[in-house]
Amino acid sequence: MLSAETQQFSEDITKHKFKEMISEHIFAIDKEDELLEESMKHHD
Repeated sequence: MLSAETQQFSEDITKHKFKEMISEHIFAIDKEDELLEESMKHHD
């Protein structure tokens, strides 16, 4: 059985990892949007 402290620690790590994944995902989407806008400009 995990102690309450260990439980809290693993939850914090999970949340941290999750936030990292989300921010990386959002960053990637932003980059794709920028690339799309750039390519649109060049098609005129």
